[in-house]
Amino acid sequence: MASTTLIDFQTSPAGALTVSITVPLADASIRFRSLVASDVENVCALFADREVMRLYGTGEPRPADQVRKRVMESWIPRWESGDPFSGMAAERLPLDEAADKTVQFIGVGVLGHGDVPGVSEMAALIHTKFQRNGIGLASAMAVKEYAEALIARGYLVEGEPLREIVATTLVDHPASNKIMQKLGMVVKTTNMRFGHRRNVYFLPLKAKSD
Repeated sequence: MASTTLIDFQTSPAGALTVSITVPLADASIRFRSLVASDVENVCALFADREVMRLYGTGEPRPADQVRKRVMESWIPRWESGDPFSGMAAERLPLDEAADKTVQFIGVGVLGHGDVPGVSEMAALIHTKFQRNGIGLASAMAVKEYAEALIARGYLVEGEPLREIVATTLVDHPASNKIMQKLGMVVKTTNMRFGHRRNVYFLPLKAKSD
């Protein structure tokens, strides 16, 4: 069955890259797009939410200055330099944008630089009230399609073609593990970090025409 995910790439004369990934759902659409400076406070609020953060990283909220630095000194500069392996804002769009122009910031998705060339690390943080109705799985599938489109376009990560995605989730986070497995990812190893056992998943990739 043909994919309904829409991926748009725009490059400015100066080489800055703007990406938009739109996924239609039953009652709305989800859009991932390149982060911009006006997203900073929304991202800081997301990382300050204790309920969102309890299953991510150290399990604790992150200080605003730390998050602001990541957005302004890492993620946004990557887009500005034409690097597609970066953080994205996640938004919920109404089905009928002509009648309802409300756009809701729902989280952040990342397809970033991994620990070795040719490998990208995938992660996502979604506000708790939006963690239902298939948004998690649809978002993960869209990021996978984005990764395949990057291969088809010849983008490199740390100097090598993208060949694999890695992602980490808590062993006792069944919803996240289920999403990884439905995506086709398999557990490469299980380790202990920040006091919790974590599954490290990987997914070999092949190019897909956009």
